[in-house]
Amino acid sequence: MTTIDNFELDKSQNIVLVSVNPKVYSLNVIFSASYLMIDQAFVVVDGDPQTEIVVSLRPRAGQKLETIARNFNDQLLNYAVNTAESKKTEKLRAELIKDAFAGHVQSD
Repeated sequence: MTTIDNFELDKSQNIVLVSVNPKVYSLNVIFSASYLMIDQAFVVVDGDPQTEIVVSLRPRAGQKLETIARNFNDQLLNYAVNTAESKKTEKLRAELIKDAFAGHVQSD
């Protein structure tokens, strides 16, 4: 088994294990990134949500282990940023929707 960054490659089993710190990435982010990977790999999410989540990725045909792991890490970052930006703009979006409905009701 070869360890690189936060993942271990097991070429004999054709699987990569990605260790994810749940204090850095929420379960929602981990599941979102995992879901996006199902076209590239068979995915299993396991571990303790308080200490460490381990995501097992078994590539589908034509996918390389290290590429799968790095793509997963990219998706973790993608969803973490998306979640943070969504929280920042939550109040603004709620106000826009409120104003849109208020304007629609008044025009009837």
